Amino acid sequence: MSETGPGRTDAPACPDGPACPCGPACPGGPACPGGPACPGGPACPGDRACPDDAGEADASAYPDAARARLVLAHAAYEVSELARAAVPVARGALRADGGPVSPGATLADAADVLAAARRLLEAAVVYERMGGADWQRVGAALGVPGDVARDLFATAEARLRTELRRPGAARGSWWRAHALEAPHAAARDLDAWVLRHTDGEHGLGAAPVSGGLEGAAPGAGVTAVAPPPPAERAPRSAGPARD
Repeated sequence: MSETGPGRTDAPACPDGPACPCGPACPGGPACPGGPACPGGPACPGDRACPDDAGEADASAYPDAARARLVLAHAAYEVSELARAAVPVARGALRADGGPVSPGATLADAADVLAAARRLLEAAVVYERMGGADWQRVGAALGVPGDVARDLFATAEARLRTELRRPGAARGSWWRAHALEAPHAAARDLDAWVLRHTDGEHGLGAAPVSGGLEGAAPGAGVTAVAPPPPAERAPRSAGPARD
């Protein structure tokens, strides 16, 4: 599955046109976001620096937990897009008996949705941890002991904390790097996606994602750091807390 993100498509020309920081056509590869990534890679391939406009707030102005929430929002977007793609039944996709012309294709699509849902769950756990939840609370929400929750998700939490402390450390997803390093621009991409997929009255306003994040952001230039993992008491059956 190719890397995708709201506001970006695999088209030869960047869909943002002149507003793209890389110019009307993304020079990073044959398709945006090809190559190093436009605009989410460690270095924008354009001739002026990312973020995508001069008014972009510095990433450090956003609390770490707010950026974790943005990663969660993108994970939810990904699940939605993958699930929506499985709804249509394309002409010619079925045999005369109703079976699939391409055996295994729909199963592979469903597996992609499941994998994305697991990433969403992981992002939700990490967000709760960044917000101060201890492992007992996380485990209770998932119906497992706290030490089991820690074993399942501690690595994901450590990864995000490292990425937040070391710009350019995000790996594996151009959009993840974009969200962590240019959160305002990434949130506006998600704003547009939400509004495109909302029917009628929704009460979300014109900035359903960025509006909430900006409400959590302190003044520009003030670095907001998530609290360290809280001290936790392990279940009675477990050994000493490992945090």
